[in-house]
Formats: sequence, structure tokens, C-alpha cells
Amino acid sequence: MWTLVRKDLILDRRQVALNFVLYLVMGPVFLSLMSETPVKLIAAWAAIVGTMIPLSLLAREDKFHSARLTCSLPVTRDTVVASRFAGGWILALSGGLAIVAAIYGAHQAGLGNPVGEWSQALLVGFVTIGLILAVLFPFTMRFGFAGLIGFLVFTQVLGIVAFLSVVLVGGQGAVGAAIGGVAGALGALQGSFGPVGYDLFLLAAVVALNVASFLASRWIYRRREF
Repeated sequence: MWTLVRKDLILDRRQVALNFVLYLVMGPVFLSLMSETPVKLIAAWAAIVGTMIPLSLLAREDKFHSARLTCSLPVTRDTVVASRFAGGWILALSGGLAIVAAIYGAHQAGLGNPVGEWSQALLVGFVTIGLILAVLFPFTMRFGFAGLIGFLVFTQVLGIVAFLSVVLVGGQGAVGAAIGGVAGALGALQGSFGPVGYDLFLLAAVVALNVASFLASRWIYRRREF
């Protein structure tokens, strides 16, 4: 598995390096454009951007049909999926941490005014990365670039429909009730478990979701034809 991870990092080193340089520049620019930005929002944004690195590499692999070459190597498809998952987490965490570090350094240099505790950024970033990878990985493993773009388009259309329902039909109450229900449920869990227990619950939920996503991706990739 780790041999495949190293192979991907070597073959895609230029694109990975370009992404890191671009994101490290984007971080301080993002901070300079925002006034009193919550640290949790910074961490969530950095995590979202960081997950685009491994997902874009998977889409690139599908675009150039290099997955067929990988599957011709003396490894099982389960090993291929495991290497993609491991490499995806490594790149996403590295990218997210690099962006947060760049933003933190810019803040220490006097740029921007983030609000909140930086220690909370790690948990928010980890949970965000875990949710995105768990949801998007099976789509990308099955449909490649088309699956990634299709899911992103679907979520954008869903957001537009929700926005139009609020503006044209007056659905503020339903949207507000849905958001309030989720926030209330999370608040109840936090009250029951306490701060530390709630953080551990979030971590366990993300790990369980990624295990389920990995098993689903493995099942899907076994049946994919190239």
C-alpha cells in the first residue's frame, strides 16, 4: 500500500507542489480580506481546500486513464483503494495544516484579526476533512472526474433550490427549523457528553463514517471496469 502512495506522490509531485504553493498564498490573502474571522471558519475553509488536493489527483488519474495502469500492477484492487485513502488523508491533512500554519504566521506578523482559540481549529479541520473525504471518495472511485463534478454540481443545485425556496416561496421557517433542529441536537449531545466527551464523540463518528466509506469504495472499485 505504501509503495503505491509513494508512487502517486512521486508521479504527481509537481501538481502537489503547485497546489501547496497556491494554497499557502491564498491563506494570508483570505485572512487579509476578512475582518475578525472566526478561527473555526478558517479551519473549515483550510480543510475544504486541503481535501481538493487528493480529490483533484484522483480526477486527474481518471482523466489520463492511469488507473488502468495501476490496476495492472501486481496488487489487489483493495490495496489500491487503501493507498488512495491513506494518500488522500495524508495530502488533505498536510494541505489543511499548511494553510492554517500560513494564516497563523500571517496573523502573528500583524495581518488580520482572527477570533477564537486556535486549538479548536485542529478538531474542526479534522472533522471537515473526514466528512468531505467520506462522502466524495466513493463517488470519485466509481465515476472518477465525472463523479466528483456531478456531486459538486448536485450540491450547488440543491443550494440554489434552497435559496430560491427562501426568496420566492418564503421558506425561511422550514430552513430555519432544519438548521435549528441540527444545532439543537448537537447542543444536546454536547450537554450530555461534556466538552471533552463531545469532541471524542465527533472524532469517533468521523472515523466510523470513513471506515464505512472505505468499505463502500472497496466494494465499488472491485466491480469497476476500465
